[in-house]
Amino acid sequence: HELVPPHFSSHQAAGFVVQWVVRGPDGSSPIHEAEHYALRQSAACPGALTCFVGGVYVAPWATRYRPEPNPTRWRAAEQAPVVHFVGSIWWLNQDAFCDLVVGCAEVGVRVVRHGMSPLPTDLCAAHGAMQFENDWRSVSDEEAVQLQWESLFVPVFQGAAHLDGDNSYISDRTFDTVARGMRVITNNPLASRLLGLPFAESRHMCRANAEAPVPFADPMRVASHTYLSRLLAMLDYFRRDDTDAPRGGGAPL
Repeated sequence: HELVPPHFSSHQAAGFVVQWVVRGPDGSSPIHEAEHYALRQSAACPGALTCFVGGVYVAPWATRYRPEPNPTRWRAAEQAPVVHFVGSIWWLNQDAFCDLVVGCAEVGVRVVRHGMSPLPTDLCAAHGAMQFENDWRSVSDEEAVQLQWESLFVPVFQGAAHLDGDNSYISDRTFDTVARGMRVITNNPLASRLLGLPFAESRHMCRANAEAPVPFADPMRVASHTYLSRLLAMLDYFRRDDTDAPRGGGAPL
């Protein structure tokens, strides 16, 4: 995945290795990650969601869950005005997170972030944001899912470095929450169109939900975006005639 370990280089030269590169800009630096950056620039799928370019497989992330057409959905009897975000806040998504905090405060919704890394209390001060709640601890997968169900909606926001129209980088969080049929809203235009999700900039997510509650996502929209489907696509590559020409592996954009 992404870069091939050096001890596999001879196998790669012989055509026995498929290198999966996640589609879209991942924020890699042309200075500090030159090899990775150059690879991502040379491997692209114009007009298609996935493709093979030589021995490089270009495709978005996927979900670890098996989508079900009628998933069991949990809703609280009385929904509290709170949005839970379980995950990392770092330099690539910090601005988008702070915009979410500001926008939710405008409509009386609390934002609680859950995760291992500590965050400074003034993280969003430059955005004029009120202090958000930071639940600094390890959260199990089971509790993370419960918190997402208790949330008004699941905010799937990404920073500007990941967003590029139809070439945007779709996070695995997006696929996982859709696979579970949760209420999901995104600021990623490609994810919105591909997975049928409501779109809103981070600052406007809470307001959009207040005006029209975010609907449940359709899990079957990610039926072809599981890690199993990605693995099968790579296995199928070895059954085809060898060619260096880009080969599509998914629906056109």
